Amino acid sequence: MSTKKYNIYKSFILIVILSLMIIPLINAFSVSYPYTKDNPFVISPGQTGEFEIELQSSSSDKTENIKIEVLEGGDIISLENSLLEVKAQAIVPVKIKASIPQGTPDLTEHKVLMKFSAVSSTENQGTLTFDKSYTIGFNVLVKSSENPAIFEPRISKNTIWLVLIIIILLAIVAGIYFYFKQKKTGLKRK
Repeated sequence: MSTKKYNIYKSFILIVILSLMIIPLINAFSVSYPYTKDNPFVISPGQTGEFEIELQSSSSDKTENIKIEVLEGGDIISLENSLLEVKAQAIVPVKIKASIPQGTPDLTEHKVLMKFSAVSSTENQGTLTFDKSYTIGFNVLVKSSENPAIFEPRISKNTIWLVLIIIILLAIVAGIYFYFKQKKTGLKRK
C-alpha cells in the first residue's frame, strides 16, 4: 500500500472516529417550549393561563430525573411538579401556569427564566449531583382583551438534532469527496 493511500485511509478513519466521539457529547435530554422573548405568552389582567413545555429524553436506555427551578418570574409562574422523571425516548409535558393579578397595566411584560437540570444520585454516598442543565427564557405579556393584536406561538423542536445530523453528513460527504479526489489524482500521476 502506498504512502498516499495509507494517509487517505488514516484521515478517513480519523474523521469517522472523531464523528463517533462527538455523539456521546449530546445532552441526554432536551427542552422544547413554544414561547420566547420575541414571542411572548399573552394573558389578560386578572386571569390564569396554562401552557406546556416538553422534556424529551434522547437517550435510548437511560431515565433522566429533571429538576425545574423558576429563576425569575416566580411571582407569576407556578409548576405542578419541580422534579420529573423522563424515561428513555419519552416526551414528558410540563404544565406551566401564569397568573396575572387584577389591575396589572396593559402591555406589561414579565421576564421568566427557568432552569432544567438533570439530577443523578450516587448510590453509595446518597449525595445529589447535577449533570446537564438548560436555562430558558421567555416573556409573559399582559394584554387586555380590548387590544386586538394576536400573538401565535412559533414552535421549534429538535433544531439541534437537525443541525448536528447535517454537520455529520457534511463531514462524511467531504471525507468521501476528498478520498475519491485523491484516488483520482493518484491514478492520473501514474
